[in-house]
Amino acid sequence: MKKLVEGVIFERLKIKDLLILRKSNGLLMILIIASLICYDTVKAQETGVYSDPALNFKQGIELFQLQKYGAAREEFRQAIAEFRKEGENNNHLQLLDALYYDALTSKLLNRPDAEKLFLDLLDGYEENTTTRLASFHLAGLYFEKKKYDKSIVWYKKVDPADLNAAERMEFSFRYGFCYFYKKDFEKAKPLFNEIRKTKGTYYYPSNYYYGFISYKEGDFKEALGAFREIDSSDLYRPMVPYYIANIYFNEKRYDEVIKYASGFNEADQVQYYLELQQLIGKCYFEKQQYDKAIPYFTKYKNGTAKLTKEDIYQIAFCEYKTKNYTEAIISFRELNVLRDSMGQSALYLLGDCYLKINEKENARFAFEQASKIDFDLFVKENSSFQYAKLSYELNFHDVSISAWQHFISTFPRSSYVAEAKEYLSLEFLATQNYKEALEVLRTMDVKNTAVRRAYQKVAYSRATELFNAGESVEAVAIFDESLKNPVDQSLKAAAYFWKGQALYNQRLYNEAIGSLDLFVEWAGTGITLPENVSLFLADYTKGYCLLKQSNYADAISYFQKVSKSTVNTEDPILNKVIVDATLRAADCGFVLKNYESAITGYESVAGRKLPGADYALYQKSIILGLQNKSTAKREVLTRIIKEYPKSIYMDDALYELGITELSVPAYQDAAAIFKQIIETYPQSNYVGKAHLKLGLIYFNLNQDEPALSEYKWVLNRYPNSPEGAEALNGVKEIFTEQGNAQGYLDYVKGIANINISDAVKDSVMYLAAENKYAKNDVSGAIREFSNYITAFPSGNFSLNAHFYRGECLFSQGDFMLALNDYDFVINQPQSRFAEKSLLNAARISYSHKKDYEGAYKYYKRLQELAELKANKLEAAKGMMYSAFYLKRYNEVLSAAQLVLATDVAKANDLLEAHYYQARVFESHNELSRAFTEYAIVAKEKSAIGAEASYRMAEIYFKQQNLTAAEEQCYALVKDKPGYDYWIAKSYLLIADIFESDKDYFQAKSTLQSVIDNYKGADEIVATAKAKLISIEEQEALQSKLKQDSPAEEMELDSIPEIKVN
Repeated sequence: MKKLVEGVIFERLKIKDLLILRKSNGLLMILIIASLICYDTVKAQETGVYSDPALNFKQGIELFQLQKYGAAREEFRQAIAEFRKEGENNNHLQLLDALYYDALTSKLLNRPDAEKLFLDLLDGYEENTTTRLASFHLAGLYFEKKKYDKSIVWYKKVDPADLNAAERMEFSFRYGFCYFYKKDFEKAKPLFNEIRKTKGTYYYPSNYYYGFISYKEGDFKEALGAFREIDSSDLYRPMVPYYIANIYFNEKRYDEVIKYASGFNEADQVQYYLELQQLIGKCYFEKQQYDKAIPYFTKYKNGTAKLTKEDIYQIAFCEYKTKNYTEAIISFRELNVLRDSMGQSALYLLGDCYLKINEKENARFAFEQASKIDFDLFVKENSSFQYAKLSYELNFHDVSISAWQHFISTFPRSSYVAEAKEYLSLEFLATQNYKEALEVLRTMDVKNTAVRRAYQKVAYSRATELFNAGESVEAVAIFDESLKNPVDQSLKAAAYFWKGQALYNQRLYNEAIGSLDLFVEWAGTGITLPENVSLFLADYTKGYCLLKQSNYADAISYFQKVSKSTVNTEDPILNKVIVDATLRAADCGFVLKNYESAITGYESVAGRKLPGADYALYQKSIILGLQNKSTAKREVLTRIIKEYPKSIYMDDALYELGITELSVPAYQDAAAIFKQIIETYPQSNYVGKAHLKLGLIYFNLNQDEPALSEYKWVLNRYPNSPEGAEALNGVKEIFTEQGNAQGYLDYVKGIANINISDAVKDSVMYLAAENKYAKNDVSGAIREFSNYITAFPSGNFSLNAHFYRGECLFSQGDFMLALNDYDFVINQPQSRFAEKSLLNAARISYSHKKDYEGAYKYYKRLQELAELKANKLEAAKGMMYSAFYLKRYNEVLSAAQLVLATDVAKANDLLEAHYYQARVFESHNELSRAFTEYAIVAKEKSAIGAEASYRMAEIYFKQQNLTAAEEQCYALVKDKPGYDYWIAKSYLLIADIFESDKDYFQAKSTLQSVIDNYKGADEIVATAKAKLISIEEQEALQSKLKQDSPAEEMELDSIPEIKVN
């Protein structure tokens, strides 16, 4: 039976067929013979029954040879099924061959199951010729799918000896290409080299990739030979010129490159035509023929979406060398993101380009960025110097100081150090950023006169800044610092003057006089004094120092000296000083009972109707009263009432006039006046006293009932006050006069909290507490007033006790407890303590409780009833501040108008009123009105002035007036150094302006400067970083700079499709 089977197989597989198979595929012949032998072995013990699997397999082979892969696949699958029925152990090799052909036909038919079929086969059998062939075809399958990593895995399992010549060619090329694609040129090159000399399918591509690898390795001779081999290929010919030209270029054969590459034009469809144009440009660049290089570089740039940093730098450098600075700027700016040596050089040359066209601000930005890169220390040094110098020239004083300091410390041996130190000294003298400048000067070795002079001036200026800001304690310390370097005698004298003013503000009156005496000593040497510094003002302050210490006899001489001064009376401020000094001299004469002298002083002001004339007349009337000149007193008081009807002294004048009429006595006239006070000035402190005087008048007119009515009115509203005690005495006197003691006792019983037997104890306890207060024994006073209030919660002096205890608590910083006492006073009927209580209650609520609603209410009431102009002013300001916090903008505007209308308002008060009006207008989007108000405030060199300047720039920006916005920001930076927050905000706005103009380079430079230099702990740096990220993203989208190197990707992306039969 064995022979019969063999006969059948060999009969059907005729010799002719086997020869055909061998010619087409030696492996097929081997596999078929192997299959037959194995089949014969397996069937040797079987009966001579004919086997269908063999027929299926044979028919599959025949169909396979006819390239009828679908039909062949069916036969192979039928054979597989039959083999498996008979058992795999009996048909092991035959089944393997059938499985192999099943997978191979699936691959040739591009069936999706081919990969799985090969993998299942390879997973189920140990390595042999068939499995190695399966690995070969599986690797090819992955290669065709461009899964080169998987191809490599399976190509490694192939034995080339199992392959015929064509398969070995395919194997070497594809295996080599997989490594090439992975840029593992060391493994790829020998595989290409094996087949590149053999004509055939892979002749040209293997030479191309072999040549490319040699080119990349710098083996230009070998590369050139390989490229010459493929010059006749239509597929590869367009790719060759670029590499040949590059080889010439790398060998520095620039003229040959120019001649060779110039022989091609766009019509030739040469691959990398633009790169060839660039190569010509590079040759001219290397030959330093920059003008000739530019056209070729330009053609390449215009035709290429992204350029390498080297490309852009060469283009920019050619533009720079040919003095085409505008174009060079555009090109160099593309490289501003680089932080390597090329980026540093580009930024330095960019700065030089800007200088060439006189754009110093842009040059400054470029040099600053170049100075922050460390690759080339020479470029870093020169960039640092240029940055500092431009900062100085452009008046960025605070930045300039920092830049010069940094330069000197970083490059101590630079040839520019002497020049840098000279600039630094000049900057210190010119700078207005006195705070920063002083901090720097403190770190320097102060030896030479120039530095000492700068130190003196900067310290003096910083101290005056602090003085103007109300920081007198720190101002004194820094005036002393200035005095330690007395180079300029004028500044020395001025320092003593302002130090004296600062000491006066601290109530250190003797110390202030001592400093002013030193000023007088130095000023008397004939030196020229700075503005607002004079002997005249020194005398004025000394007069006040003495007045505050109740030394009226010495004070009067200084005030009289000032009042008789012949200084420029056209100056409104000096005029006010002279008038005030005249009034104070008169006040001193009044206290010293030198009445004639006092009257002369008062009349000199009142006669000319100068500011304070109403006060002068009132004081004069008091003196006339003391001299028992009732008629003259009446005339003076009448002048006040007629000439100054809106005077804050109107109620005072009326009350004094009423007292005068009462003393005549002219009861009816006096009563009319007291009634006028009650009706016209219901909030006046004189209302209670007016009722008392009416009670007295009625009593003197024997009108007991009206008198009792007036006294009872006082007792009802001021039960626990001196006025109440006086009213009670009046009631007692009426009942006593009537002989009705019981009536008095009954009346008293009807008044709550009054016990006649406790009256003495009440007075004794209160006087003990008041004595402590008078001696400035604050703790003792608090204790005694508390004891009194506990013992007599509704005592005659409970109002006084609460007020004075509140004052003591306030002075100790126990603000919440003090507020309770002030509230007690405020909630009582109007008294002489109400004004001060409202003032301090408002201050506590605003500054310590942050209760802006409560503060507003206190300030509003204070504004209505205050008699002192200074308190009215503070009330108006407090209303303005509180309403702003509460966003009650209409009330802010009303309060601001009150401030502006107050004649005692100082310049800073007026500025604040304009500022808050501006903020309200801006919140209402009334930008023009806001701008007008901000412009007034911005004239002041202060924090509020800096903010106003910034907000003006913001308004310009909102109105899309970017040029004006930028100019306003720079003006702030230059004119108001020291206000770091608003300067930083201005730089952020400048960055926004640059971003709007798509000037990303300057926007980034500005933001980076903020990030590097701003020291505040607020939101500035975080905002700058967020803006910087956003701008970098925008810039990257529009930049021509290619981030990744294209050297290899360019060729890999252009690999031609390989077709293999």
